[in-house]
Parts: sequence; structure tokens; C-alpha cells
Amino acid sequence: MKPAFTHDCDCCKFLGTYKKHDLYFCAQDHIFPTLIARYSDDGPDYMSGLSFAKVSPMLGEAASRALAQGYLSQATLDKWTKQY
Repeated sequence: MKPAFTHDCDCCKFLGTYKKHDLYFCAQDHIFPTLIARYSDDGPDYMSGLSFAKVSPMLGEAASRALAQGYLSQATLDKWTKQY
């Protein structure tokens, strides 16, 4: 599987495409992990944030895939989404 859109971070792990969004997980040195849903080649055309995984369908799907592929732990997801 190959991303549909250009993404400029070599550290991100591509999780596949979902509803015309390329999904990624980025550990960012395990300091501030994030999820990304990119929807075009234009730089600012994406949504991101681990804390939004419970309220954004695209980021929620990215979280599910990152958990299934072992990039993200349930404990980390719970830590960043506890306010929702």
C-alpha cells in the first residue's frame, strides 16, 4: 500500500488510506506522539493530534490502526485522550 499524498516527515509510519485520507502515526521521539490524517499534497492539508482520536473519525481510525500495528500502546492512547 502506498500513500496517495506527499508527506514530508520521514519518521511517520504510514497506516494506510481511509476515506480519501492517508493515515500516519508519528512517535516524535516518544515525547509527544501524534496521529495524522492527510487529505491532499498541500502542506497544511491535514488534521493531527492524539488527543482528538475519540472525537475525529479519521484520527480514531488512525489510532485503531496504530494500536493494531504495535506503534501505539493503549496506555499512551488513554493518557492523551482522557479529557474526552
